[in-house]
Amino acid sequence: MMYFNRLLIGSCFLSLTLAVYTGRLSTDYLSSSWNTTIGSNSSNSSSPSQFQVKCPSYPLIRNGDHINPEEQTYIEGRKCEAKQHLLELFERLDIDDMSPHFFDTYVPNIAISLSGGSFRSFLTAAGILEAFDERTPGSLEPGHLGGLLQSTSYMAGVSGGSWLILSLMQHDFKPVVELKSNQYWKLNSSLVKGLPELDINYKDARRYIGEVQEEYHPTVMIKTSNSSSSLMSYFKGLFKTNLSKNASSIPDNIWNEALQFYETLHKGASQRKQHGHKTSLTDYWGKAIADTIFPNSKGSNMTMSEARKLQSFKQHQLPFPIVLSNSRNVPKTKDGQTRIFEFNIYEFGSWERYLNSFVKLDYLGTHLVNGRPIKGTCTTGFDDVSFIAGASSSLFNTVFGHFWNYMAKSKKQTYNSLKTILNMFGLTSCGDINGSKYVSDFALIYPNPFLGYSNRTSATSVKNSTDLYLVDGGEDENIPFQPFHQKSRHIDVVFAVDSSSDLGNYPNGTNIFITSNRYKRSTDYFVHDNSKYSMFPKVPSPEVFVESGLCRRPVFFGCNIDSSYNYVGEASKFSNDTNTGWLPPLIVYIPNTGYTTSSNKSTFKLSYSNGEVDSMIQNGYNVGTYGNSSYDANYSKCVGCAIIKRRLDTTGQDIPETCEQCFRQYCYN
Repeated sequence: MMYFNRLLIGSCFLSLTLAVYTGRLSTDYLSSSWNTTIGSNSSNSSSPSQFQVKCPSYPLIRNGDHINPEEQTYIEGRKCEAKQHLLELFERLDIDDMSPHFFDTYVPNIAISLSGGSFRSFLTAAGILEAFDERTPGSLEPGHLGGLLQSTSYMAGVSGGSWLILSLMQHDFKPVVELKSNQYWKLNSSLVKGLPELDINYKDARRYIGEVQEEYHPTVMIKTSNSSSSLMSYFKGLFKTNLSKNASSIPDNIWNEALQFYETLHKGASQRKQHGHKTSLTDYWGKAIADTIFPNSKGSNMTMSEARKLQSFKQHQLPFPIVLSNSRNVPKTKDGQTRIFEFNIYEFGSWERYLNSFVKLDYLGTHLVNGRPIKGTCTTGFDDVSFIAGASSSLFNTVFGHFWNYMAKSKKQTYNSLKTILNMFGLTSCGDINGSKYVSDFALIYPNPFLGYSNRTSATSVKNSTDLYLVDGGEDENIPFQPFHQKSRHIDVVFAVDSSSDLGNYPNGTNIFITSNRYKRSTDYFVHDNSKYSMFPKVPSPEVFVESGLCRRPVFFGCNIDSSYNYVGEASKFSNDTNTGWLPPLIVYIPNTGYTTSSNKSTFKLSYSNGEVDSMIQNGYNVGTYGNSSYDANYSKCVGCAIIKRRLDTTGQDIPETCEQCFRQYCYN
């Protein structure tokens, strides 16, 4: 996903640059157009107000040895709320030989994990959650899974999956069927306005980036405005547009609309800079997302921490939301360690050993050194949802690595045009774009809340930096698993929705296979029957996935502890190992596939008609229910068996015969 989106944003800025270069837009006009005040903002484009408040007396940073006590309290309330829905769900499932008292003293922790994949992921996941939602008409019929969402404790997402989670949160957990029917999502207008529809496959994308680089090589001359450059012709060949057939009017229409689009984004995102914070391209990307997926709610006027005031949260109806991003401050390693950071309603931080710490989300943006405010006041309002949505899908990042390398060497007028555009966004304050330290294309958290923070594991690359740079969460895990493999969260089962674009814009198991291999290299383990095992189950290669048809149906991973996990070694009988007595969650892998429509939409597809939205969501409904159990009449029962599997493992209870059959059919290894 990241690769295609970087190209898209690159083409967007490149179009605007060429507009200046060819004389269609002047740099003076750009400067005057973007010399605007905050008072001219529309409500949809504005940012949450940031305030300086008295710092609280309690610590703002904690070690990540356990979950936040506030999260624990919420989950306890959430499970109380979920229990009745769970009982009703299992009453409908009617699993033979299952004790009617199974849930008397136990409520499972169910998690839903939504992958990245732009609007392909957003809409597929929306359909799956619609299928799991008892408020959806027909979802309580035999073979359906309504009530599963109401029984869920956690939801996590990256990129397109995180957009859905944040949108549901912003709309106070309204059902997908209502958001769809009332057209709360404005997907019929391109997310990156001002550009025609662009559809390009992987092969063409690689050729495109090579030609862009060649075009900007100093030995290649870009022609004057009296004739089209080869690069401009190349873009025209890629664009699919319904604009006027008058070719001479197309470039002006495109660029003028693009300028208006960027001007609107600039008005909204510039507030963060006026509050004294450094900005990045992700601030603008986040505003574009916010104006599309929650334009009729508080949207980008709301912070993630403010979601605690929503009725759905107060009444414990909302599955605890988690959004993932990656940090560029952390170097890649070979020991299985990720660079994942998480945002949740209470905190921001990472579980990984290089940090293993979290900061109060309310006070993100406060100058801290070693966890203590350096002033008498703290900042609030930094955590607006548009920024978080952008940080989880930081589509702007790294494309400018190509631009710096080639634009700075090209014709002086072209170089100055790009520099003017970036100056309008306030993105060159850290020095000339020739500077090697220019990294503002990453999502930027300034000041870094973990500056100088020392615990027993904190890495110098994080604690010694004044800035914290975030990129698309899918760069480590395109399906969020890491948040649900924390022992203190006690997750029983993860419903992992994979809308990746591995092969023909469908998944082929690549991402879950990579995650499995990463955990195999990790030093983390769990103990079962005096044996140590790696934390993530074995997963077949993408080739086996395709050959076995596992990418077209649900699969359960981690069913049999002894054979499903990699054996690490014998555990000492005399050690006081905290990994004993805990089992990692069972994984219900749900790949996107085409049941009722071709759901392998390009990641570049950033606008959908109402009919396309309906068909994608309907297909997602079928993905979540395995065709409403039409491919297997017992599938809904098998989902119930997956939910209770870990309880059966830890208590030694007899497995119902129905579940035995389900595990034989759906369990891998």
